Amino acid sequence: MAVYIGGIGSVGFLPMGLEESIMIISKRNNIPFKEVIGILNALVDAGITNNELEVKAKSGIAYQNKLAKKTKEIWNKAKPKYKGNLEGNLYYSSLRDIIQTGLLKQYKPYRKLQK
Repeated sequence: MAVYIGGIGSVGFLPMGLEESIMIISKRNNIPFKEVIGILNALVDAGITNNELEVKAKSGIAYQNKLAKKTKEIWNKAKPKYKGNLEGNLYYSSLRDIIQTGLLKQYKPYRKLQK
C-alpha cells in the first residue's frame, strides 16, 4: 500500500514501509521528514550507487571506522546536490543512518514519481 504525502512541497507517493523508515531516521536525528527526503534526492541526483553504500566490514571498531570513512566520501559527493540547509552533524548522522539501513535502495524507484 502506498501513501501520498501531499500538500505544499509534497514528496509524492511512498509505500508505508519506506515512509516509516524515513520517519525513524527523521525522529532519530531530530530533523524534518522532508529533509531526509532531500538527502535521499541528493544521493540519487549525485548518482550514488547501492554498491558505493556498502560497508565491507563485519562488526566492531573496523566496521565503525569504515562506516565513518564511507559516510564522509558519500557526503562529499552528495552535498553539492543537496538543496536544504542542514550542515555538519545533522546531515552526517542522517546520511550514516541511510547507509546503515540501505534506505537508498528502497527509495530510488519512487524518486521518479516526485518529478
